[in-house]
Formats: sequence, structure tokens, C-alpha cells
Amino acid sequence: MLALLLTLSCTSPEAPTVAPGTDPAASGPVDGDTLVLAVPFDPGILNPLVAAYALTGWYTLATQPGLVERKVTPEGLTYAPKLAESWVWGDDGQSITYTLKEGLKWDDGTPLTAHDAAFTMALIQDPVVASNWHGDGKNIASYEVVDDRTITYRFASGGNPVLLQGTTMRGLVPKHVLGDADRATLRGHEYSKAPSASGPW
Repeated sequence: MLALLLTLSCTSPEAPTVAPGTDPAASGPVDGDTLVLAVPFDPGILNPLVAAYALTGWYTLATQPGLVERKVTPEGLTYAPKLAESWVWGDDGQSITYTLKEGLKWDDGTPLTAHDAAFTMALIQDPVVASNWHGDGKNIASYEVVDDRTITYRFASGGNPVLLQGTTMRGLVPKHVLGDADRATLRGHEYSKAPSASGPW
């Protein structure tokens, strides 16, 4: 079995200590902790835009989240903040504007901005990339980076807001790492085996 190590990359002012005999889970995650998972096979490509297996999606969500994530509630399907702290719909119901959380960074310290969100959508929409989510990209007529923390998506047509917002939720990838990558061979790029991280792990 393959043991996959995910290192907690979120920051905390001071790492709390856990007294012997206490439950470590009760204290919450600690910066620098390591999570060890045993999986039955190599998860393969760890780029969320071209990941081959459903299992891989679990890892990419933990390391490279999107602006929002789906949540199932008693009232139905909805979305919860992930990299975005908030969003607002346009008056015509055909656009959505996200505000990213302040201080987001990739694991190498580079700021994560709305330009990464725009770059990710450009990859999704490019048929050369052959992204798993290319169909989602066809539903986006345009997108505009308003500033480093704000991006607006305009949909090709109106429709169910839950379905429309779902086309904007895919995991983000870093423009500063993949901006010059050959899009036709993105699956084989070294990033697919050693991706950047922007999530808690």
C-alpha cells in the first residue's frame, strides 16, 4: 500500500502542546502535523483539472481547493466558502462575483489571487488541456479579474443558480507555476506528481 503524507500548511500563532494521555484530535490541527493515509493504489495525477480517479479528488480537495465547496443540507444542495469568503449574484442572475479571503498563499509563499482563479478557468476552457471539467467551462461566457481578491464570472445563459455556481467551484492551480507549461502535456507535467498546496494540507 502507498502511504501518502499530507503536511498541515495552515499557520497558527503558536502550536499548542498535547498533554500525554489526552486526545490529540480534541486540540484541533497543529501547524506542522502530518497526516498519514494508506490507499490501495497510486492516486495518480494530483492536478485537480485533469485528475484521473475519483480517489484523487479527495486529495486535491484537501490540497488545492476551489473558491467554494458543495454542501448537502436538509434543505438541499448549497455551497460553503473555501478560498472565497463571500460571493454576490448579479441582478440579472447571469453573473457571480467572488471575494477571496485575505492573505491566501500557495505553499511556497506566493500570494494566491483572483489571477489564479482566472488562469484555472482558462485551462478548463482550453480544449488542448482536455480538462475533466471542460464542459463546465463552456457554460462560462467570460470572467474578469476586478482586483487581486475579486473575480466575476458571467454565464453563457441563465438557469438554476446551484448548477451555474457549480461550474465555478473547481480546485485552483497556481499561475506562477503552470503559466508557461505546455498545455497539451499538462497531465505529464511534474506538477501532477508534486502539486502546490493552498488548502489546510
